[in-house]
Amino acid sequence: MDSFIRAAESVCLPKGSVSRQLQALENQMGTRLLHRTTRRVQLTQDGLVYYDRCLDLLSMIDDMEGLFQHNPATLSGKLRVDMSVAMATNFILPRLPEFFQHCPGVEIELSSSDRMVDVIREGFVTV
Repeated sequence: MDSFIRAAESVCLPKGSVSRQLQALENQMGTRLLHRTTRRVQLTQDGLVYYDRCLDLLSMIDDMEGLFQHNPATLSGKLRVDMSVAMATNFILPRLPEFFQHCPGVEIELSSSDRMVDVIREGFVTV
């Protein structure tokens, strides 16, 4: 399953973490998202629907961000983010100084762990 290896490498995580996260997502959704064989991995019908909906959501987020584009120096507020330790260490932390130069009014509360986070219960998203 070298596609899992490539996916893991692209986000600097061990292959096992990617497999566990996918399994947790499939358990949460109550369906198989990927059909795995020894030779290939492909989306199931439910996986294709889930993928398409995720693309729609990401597009909507991009659209919303465009509605509220301001001068980054005038942005302010608190941003709470949780991510894997590898993502924080390899991608986010090295770029924070530059981010704070562009957006000095933004306060970031960053937590990182390699466990599944309930973003609503732990206060990362308010509903």
